[in-house]
Amino acid sequence: MALLYACLDAAGTVIIIIGYYWLRNFEKNEVDHLNRSTVSASDYTLRVSGIPPNIREREVAAHFASITSEAIAEVNLAFQNAKEIKMYMRRGNVMKQRFSCIQHIRYERGVGEHLKGGKSSSKKRMRQLFRERKRLTSLMDTRDAQRSLDVDPNPEAIQAFVTFDTEEGFVKAISAYQLSWIRWCFYPKRLRLGGAKVRVSQAPDPSTIIWENIQVKERSRFGRKCQTTCIASLAILLSIWFTFFARDFKIETLSSMSGECPSFFGDLTKDQQYEMVQQDTTLSHCFCAILQAQNQLNEPLCREFVKSQVRASAMSYGAGFMVCFMNMFFTMLMDSAGSYEKHQSLDDMESSNMTRLFVLKFLNTGCLVLLYSITFIQKIVRVSFGDPQNFNVDWYETGGVGIIIVMFINIFSVSRTLLPHKRMNNIKSLTNDFFYSHILVLSSHITITDHGLTS
Repeated sequence: MALLYACLDAAGTVIIIIGYYWLRNFEKNEVDHLNRSTVSASDYTLRVSGIPPNIREREVAAHFASITSEAIAEVNLAFQNAKEIKMYMRRGNVMKQRFSCIQHIRYERGVGEHLKGGKSSSKKRMRQLFRERKRLTSLMDTRDAQRSLDVDPNPEAIQAFVTFDTEEGFVKAISAYQLSWIRWCFYPKRLRLGGAKVRVSQAPDPSTIIWENIQVKERSRFGRKCQTTCIASLAILLSIWFTFFARDFKIETLSSMSGECPSFFGDLTKDQQYEMVQQDTTLSHCFCAILQAQNQLNEPLCREFVKSQVRASAMSYGAGFMVCFMNMFFTMLMDSAGSYEKHQSLDDMESSNMTRLFVLKFLNTGCLVLLYSITFIQKIVRVSFGDPQNFNVDWYETGGVGIIIVMFINIFSVSRTLLPHKRMNNIKSLTNDFFYSHILVLSSHITITDHGLTS
């Protein structure tokens, strides 16, 4: 059996490694194929950050044309107008409501009156719809007037998007602005745009840019990421504390019934066994375990035994549900973090959220068993227990069962990942999901196998 378990472990590990590298190679080939067969605006466009606030498009075009000696097709400036964009978005929501109201009016005029025969209920509905349309129209006019008063007519420029006529010009510009930190300190004068140090990178696809977030500075975005990461870290600590507490409770429950049954215990009569267990309650499992469930509940001496077993099992299952609940919480948190962290493009948002979600779920599920024996984590959660140094039967009764419960719940739980945007390439998220899920299965399989080999 030990040889069989070892062969299964080796075969599973090899299959997972081969599958992972096959997916990596498939991803690379697919991306190369898409790059050769498709042309997008980002293949010719630079994103220039840190530009002077009063610069104009023609000045940006002349600067990059002089550096690359290539023709510039177009220059677009991004301005500090996030407030105006948000006001337009709110106005758009009102327009959608007004459009829906108008469609209801058309329905009532055409179909509703015909079906109801011009009854008063239809007329009353029409009066309500007319009042709603008037209210929404007035609200739109108010929003327009407010926008004209609050919006700056001459906003400052924040970024520039420079599109070249040829890909060669794009490559030359990228190469020229790949500066080391030493050259950044002694920034070349010819690369300065209007006297300012600028950062140049490949622009994301226009359809993925979140324009209202462009004016948010990297310092603020980093602070928002730290806040969401701290919330996730506290959630992981809560999950670890509950898991450690459940395991500690089960260890105490088992230790209270850990007396070794005497070799002659089975030869005694029931009354003699009962009397011996009354004198030493650590032997209660010797007497109660051989009884049927109904008899255990009817026996006063075994009721506490049954209650302890039920509480220990409930804590183990509760810890498993806590881990799965935290995984769902991490997904919802990263969904909310996408809009809160103010990423400049959908690609950046999905990449950041997917990476952190992978790490959080892997730590919360795959690495939880490795934390049992770490002393300083026990001090953090204020739960201390002596952990076996190897995977033996005692360890499996407290730690291994928790892993089995978590994996069993994951089989039937709803698999909800971050919802990728339809304009994104989802091959990387597919690879991440494959690697994450199989790492968890592999870690639990190895744990069970070690228990089997030891026992």
